[in-house]
Amino acid sequence: TGANSGIGLSVSATLAAQGHIVLMACRSAARCASARDQVPSNSSDVVVVPGLELESMSRIWHWVGDLKTVLSERGVSGIDLLFENAGLTPVGNKMSTDGFEIG
Repeated sequence: TGANSGIGLSVSATLAAQGHIVLMACRSAARCASARDQVPSNSSDVVVVPGLELESMSRIWHWVGDLKTVLSERGVSGIDLLFENAGLTPVGNKMSTDGFEIG
């Protein structure tokens, strides 16, 4: 579901309230920005990194490049905690372009 709703949004808000720098990853830039507005904190402490598409490894690596740029711009040298919450889509089997089952 990403950081724009459900558990991801709740964890983002909780960590931001505790004073952590939070990077919110989402597929949709608009939904991620809207979710960012729901997280109470200093605006510089919560950063949106949209465009996380898991359908192919090349898209994932492109996003990782964007993430590295964001971290570098903020002077952040690493990630201390990665919260990944996977969802289940009950629409049958769907294969990625790399041959992995994605839904």
